[in-house]
Amino acid sequence: MPMKMKEKQKDDIMNFINALKGEDRAVSIVLLVSFILVLIIVIFSNQFSLFFKDPGLSDFEEGSIADRDLIANYNFNYIDKKASEDKIENELSSIKPVYKKNNEITLSVLNNFSFFTQKYLLDFENPELLSGSSGNLESLKKFTEDEIKFLLESVDPYKIIPVSSELLETFLEKGVFDIDAELSPTNQNSFDYWQWDKGRKVYSSIYVKDIITLKDIDRIVDKNILSYKLTKSEKNAVLLLVHKFLIANVIYDNVLTQLKFDKKRKEINPVLQNIHSGDIIIRQGYLISLDDMSKVNALKGKNESINTIHVGAVFLLLLLIYLFSILMFKPLFGQKRRRSQYIFLLVSFYVVFIIYIALILFFNFTRQFYLSIFIPTSLFSMMIVILIGFEESILSVVILSVSLFLFPGTSSSDFLFSLISGVSAAFLLRAVHKRIDLLKPVVILSIINIFSIIVGLQKYPDKNWLLIVIILAASNALISSIINFTLIPVFEHFLNIPTVFKLLELSNMDSPVFRKMATVAPGTYGHSIAVANLADAACRDIGANSLLARVGAYYHDIGKLDQSEYFIENQTEANKHDMLNPSLSVAVIKSHVKVGIEKAKEIGLPFEIIEIISQHHGSGLIGYFYIEAINKKGSKTKIKPEDYSYTGIPPESKEAAVVMLADTVEAASRILKKPTILKLEKFIWKLIMEKIERGQMSNTALTMNDMRIISKSFIHILSGYSHSRIEYPKIKTDQKRKTV
Repeated sequence: MPMKMKEKQKDDIMNFINALKGEDRAVSIVLLVSFILVLIIVIFSNQFSLFFKDPGLSDFEEGSIADRDLIANYNFNYIDKKASEDKIENELSSIKPVYKKNNEITLSVLNNFSFFTQKYLLDFENPELLSGSSGNLESLKKFTEDEIKFLLESVDPYKIIPVSSELLETFLEKGVFDIDAELSPTNQNSFDYWQWDKGRKVYSSIYVKDIITLKDIDRIVDKNILSYKLTKSEKNAVLLLVHKFLIANVIYDNVLTQLKFDKKRKEINPVLQNIHSGDIIIRQGYLISLDDMSKVNALKGKNESINTIHVGAVFLLLLLIYLFSILMFKPLFGQKRRRSQYIFLLVSFYVVFIIYIALILFFNFTRQFYLSIFIPTSLFSMMIVILIGFEESILSVVILSVSLFLFPGTSSSDFLFSLISGVSAAFLLRAVHKRIDLLKPVVILSIINIFSIIVGLQKYPDKNWLLIVIILAASNALISSIINFTLIPVFEHFLNIPTVFKLLELSNMDSPVFRKMATVAPGTYGHSIAVANLADAACRDIGANSLLARVGAYYHDIGKLDQSEYFIENQTEANKHDMLNPSLSVAVIKSHVKVGIEKAKEIGLPFEIIEIISQHHGSGLIGYFYIEAINKKGSKTKIKPEDYSYTGIPPESKEAAVVMLADTVEAASRILKKPTILKLEKFIWKLIMEKIERGQMSNTALTMNDMRIISKSFIHILSGYSHSRIEYPKIKTDQKRKTV
């Protein structure tokens, strides 16, 4: 028995692979290319991780005591970080800072002084304008009362203003530097200095000893004022005015200085030290320093070499993952109409997941925290459950979680976190019906993530570290939900996938299509709603996609809109077919399927709904006009049934089959008079069996048990439509008189 099972499994794998080669070559190519790509990514990532490095070197950590000697077994170079840092610091210290002259400041100072001069002379010549002791001067500059009194009463402004103005212009022209720190020859002897001159940038170098700062003003004013014949009070007034108005107009240019630093830093080569074979790199019992770890890391780099055993292990595990995926997804995708598209989508998600994990590990983002909190399995789980299905989402979560073991350092805690988080996300979004519901699971998923992380922790450094881990675990859920909320509409639009949200939007009966249908084809409108109710209920009972069936039923007869008067449900007076030959009538009737497909494509309906439109009559016979044609011709041999049949194919999905049955039953049930439960049972089952006998159900996966369930569902709905009402008794004439 076990031998037969093994042979059967082997045959299943070979049959599936052969099917891929023969029928779905594009799928097989995508699977092969993705396998090779993932294998390369994983090996490349592992090449720069501990998976392929000498595990003995990982025992050494900076600040710990070496438990053994480490001896070099070959010559190599390493970067001396301390010497390199000293070299960089020494080189950068020689870079001159850049200062720039701000002409706007210069102009502002001169304008302010000019404005002050006018007010000063006005107050001086008209003492009666003064208010108190401050007057207009206080509104210009915050002089003290003593300073204002001094300027107005003790000096002649016509003598001190020209001197002050000339000194201000001299200082500003030469440039007053804004330097806070004390400068000395040991720091910088000169600066790079630039200013605008006639629309051009003019660069120059200026020595520290030649610059002017605000601290130098008193000394320079005393030196320059000697050439003027001023009294002591006038000298003090000039000094006061210069101090009040002078502002540093040469400021530090941080951008240009930083560019010089960056350029210089790139030009500096690190300091290399040589280690010879036999040298003791680390001594047992000694404290391991930063320099020691530089040597160890250099030795690790030398020891990096591809280990064929590990590469083989990765190859084998990845091969098993792909074979497992093929076997498990095969029955799930067997009945799906977007089989290839869904496979491409899942393969893309898988490759993106692998690239993401490889980058996280390659750049060592998990150095301080566990890998778990960075794993986005819940994001992919949520996207798959919305775009494809719940079972596919659960299976994908298992595959993604197992794939973590392709990378070094993955622990069972990482695997469990990925599995629990992903499965939880799938369950939380399994039954959403509004887009805003995509964000509702954030709180619950955050709690699950935090719980999974805490349970998996073996130890933690301190409470602050634990708090950060908890926040990151919650952020994982929040970010995954936000990204999912953002990307789902993008996939819906570009892939035209009939997600629950898209189907709900399409089911809006206030759309232009249905408004037109209600106006020009009210019978078709009512018929479509009735068919939708029947199909929805039946699909719920057999476990099919009830929302897809409902929306498909809404749109199944949109091809009747242009010629609605040729269909019986819209006719209120004469039947237009009475004036047509049966062959022409049947052509009009058949055309509504083709027209419906064209209209569906125009408004961008998903493929699944277009499929329902194209298959809701299958290849069935249009019996009424077939019999009419026979009666007119008088000979059955001259009339071919295929000429009076629809040209479509029988339904290929459960939803399309249910819509076909609902369409047939709803239309036919209108001829029943005083229907009872027993009448409906016989009538509906007869219609279903006719479809089966004519081969209209041969392409679907519906079983006879499903047919019975569908029949019961139809009976339940139709009996509700046709229930009898109590007839109210009439009031006799003499009774009416009494009540008046």
